[in-house]
Amino acid sequence: MPKYLPILAFLFAVSLFGQSFETRQQFAPKPATLDPAKALQPQPLFKLPEPAPAPKDVPVRKVAPVRPFEPDFSLGLGLSTKYFRDGWCQNSSPVFTQQAEITESGLYLGVRSTYNFSDKAGRRRRFQDDRLYMGYGMKFVNAGIMGPVLVDICWTYNQYPGNSNENSGEVSLAFLLDEIYQKGIFALTGGLTLCHNYGKNETYAIADITTHFALNEKGTLQLENGFLLYWGDTRKMQKLTDDDCDGNAFYTIAWHSAIPWAFAEHWSLEPFVEVDCHPDGRARDAARSSDFNSAGTFWGGIRLNCCF
Repeated sequence: MPKYLPILAFLFAVSLFGQSFETRQQFAPKPATLDPAKALQPQPLFKLPEPAPAPKDVPVRKVAPVRPFEPDFSLGLGLSTKYFRDGWCQNSSPVFTQQAEITESGLYLGVRSTYNFSDKAGRRRRFQDDRLYMGYGMKFVNAGIMGPVLVDICWTYNQYPGNSNENSGEVSLAFLLDEIYQKGIFALTGGLTLCHNYGKNETYAIADITTHFALNEKGTLQLENGFLLYWGDTRKMQKLTDDDCDGNAFYTIAWHSAIPWAFAEHWSLEPFVEVDCHPDGRARDAARSSDFNSAGTFWGGIRLNCCF
């Protein structure tokens, strides 16, 4: 064997190993190049999924703002030559009336008292009666040809200082028509009120209709004329007449006239007169025998009202 054969075999093996190394380097995956600006930024451990976009045809729900609590407060003061209540004269001497009321969103709470100038039995008894009342009024706009209707539900507690045996409570349901007819300076209103005194087991009703005439362009001065009709059941009639009248009756018809004058933004003045008579013979006879009533009674007074 020639001496140069081992040398040739070694050189051939070295050449093959070099080609295989270059081939591995050529086809080996290259390391990723790092951006120097991003190399120092911390990488999150995990990535939250992005929320799915809302469908375009679904409307966005909006929350209505809360209505602020802004109640209305009214105050009334009145002076009259006689005191009539529920169509019957309770005092033939002058009286002074006070009324305060707060209203919010149809709910209302009020108090009314009557001060008797002629009562000499003590200062506490000079307040002939006090009334605490609360209720809720619902207005129905689409009520046909008679315009909107206000339905009012009320609870009243009647207190009589010095005579607690007469204290009682009652509930009432009223239907008020504020726009029966209206054209130009003329308007016609009406109402029907049903009352039941559960303390005395009495029931009575009041129907009224009133005309309104505007006496100036702004309507701050008006002339009002109204008719009221009172009906009472047997217990109501016996209580009004001190057991002199038995049975149900339309016991009083009243004509009322007033001139309300809104002389300021929140103030109004209202002089008024009223004539009461008793169409039922039993009620008329009981009125003649009463110390305060008669077959026909004329009285009047003035009221000062404030509302803000």
